Parts: sequence; C-alpha cells; structure tokens
Amino acid sequence: MKFVDEASILVVAGDGGNGCVSFRRENISRKAARTAVMAATAATSGWKPMKT
Repeated sequence: MKFVDEASILVVAGDGGNGCVSFRRENISRKAARTAVMAATAATSGWKPMKT
C-alpha cells in the first residue's frame, strides 16, 4: 500500500522595515572606535597581576 502526503506551505516575507544600521559607515564612527580602544588600553595598562 502506498501513501501520498500533501502539504500546503505559505511563506510571507516582511515589508523590509526601516533598514539596517549596521551597514552604515561614517568617519565619526571610526574615530569613536579608535578612542574607545585607546581608552580601554590605557585603563588596562595600569593593572598589575595579584599574587595569590
């Protein structure tokens, strides 16, 4: 005996929304990132390992 299954699948995409900000490139973003890295480096450079 053979069985035949059937299924209906409805796929609907969204309307796209307002876009994605992660692909936006600006000069100020790069400057801010460099400043954050320099600040983090300066903050961690003063740390000394503790003896346990």
